[in-house]
Order: sequence, then structure tokens, then C-alpha cells
Amino acid sequence: MSNQNKTFLSNNHGESWVQVWDNSSVFVSTKDGNFIILIDENKPTKIMQLSLDHGHTFKSIPLSDDEFNLLEIFRSENHDHMIIINGIQKIRNSQYGILLPVDFTSLIKTDCSGEDIVLIQTPCINGGIYEYSKKRKASICKK
Repeated sequence: MSNQNKTFLSNNHGESWVQVWDNSSVFVSTKDGNFIILIDENKPTKIMQLSLDHGHTFKSIPLSDDEFNLLEIFRSENHDHMIIINGIQKIRNSQYGILLPVDFTSLIKTDCSGEDIVLIQTPCINGGIYEYSKKRKASICKK
């Protein structure tokens, strides 16, 4: 089976990859890592796929009453919990540019505590160890 039109995700810097979506999609995560968003890039759509657990599960979320073709999806520079979707919508033989802001602030209830964070250590090419902290998969919190 070809992997050409599928979406894969790595949670360990590319050491291993897991298929998360059957189609080719545009992928973005919020700055804080709470949310991963996938939108199909090859056909008109009305929905996005949203993951709250680092890509282990996804839920379909409606974005629009009318289908649109995705141009790009990007994080808001001013807002840690917002993405902006740019697309083209065709209505009665005319095409219109659309911007869809999606704000996830209401889904985040608390600030992160020590139990929400895990320390990751990974080897570097120079033989050293790179350390960073990341939120646990089940934690939806503000860093």
C-alpha cells in the first residue's frame, strides 16, 4: 500500500512515524502544543481534524457550512491558542477568499503544574544529550 497520500506524525524527533490520517493534509499545532490540527489539502472540505492528545486520536470539527479549498493554515503570532485558516470558497460560480480564525482558549482551563510536564532527553549527533520539557499527552493546560 502506498504512503504517498497519507499523513504521518512523529512524537520523538523523527525516530519513528505513525500514520494519523488517510489523506494528504496540512498540519499545524498551536504554539503550546495542546492542539494538533489537520485539514485535507487535496479536496474541498468543511471540517478539520483536531487532536488534544499529541495526535493519538482525532475528532472531526465543522468549520464552515460551505466547502472550501485550503490554501494555508498557520498559527496566530499574537495568540498562543489560535490558528487561522486561509482558503477559497466557491459560491454560485464565484470564488471568494476566506479567513477562518479558530480560538481554542475556552478549552484550556488551568495553568500547567509539575505533573503536567515530562522531561525528555535525546541524544545529539555530537554525542551530547539534549533535554527539553513537554506536556504529557493527557494534559490540556497553559504553559
